[in-house]
Amino acid sequence: MRTPIGPPPSIQCIPTGTTSSRHGSVQTRISVGELTATVVHDPLPADGAPLRAEIVPGPAGATLSLLQLLPQERVDRAWDLGCGSGAIAAILAQFANQVVATDIDPRCLEFTQQTAH
Repeated sequence: MRTPIGPPPSIQCIPTGTTSSRHGSVQTRISVGELTATVVHDPLPADGAPLRAEIVPGPAGATLSLLQLLPQERVDRAWDLGCGSGAIAAILAQFANQVVATDIDPRCLEFTQQTAH
């Protein structure tokens, strides 16, 4: 039996500073209702330049929209297709018994692993 989690969540993103990874990554703390996660990702260009293809961005635009659309009930399994930095997988892991996060970019998978720990 599935247990409802609650009404649609409000979302907050708070930069928490740099990490010591080999990529010079940064961390952003996200809150989705009562659920929180720290997401590891590449820093964005300070000058507002377009993102280079190898950049793994943190939670923004599409990710934030998808976080608001997550099912509001406990589930046995969830799949994050195109996981990027792992923001959605990190939140899913708090109400799914098993989460599978996939991406075609090996750097995205590295960041998702860092986010998961």
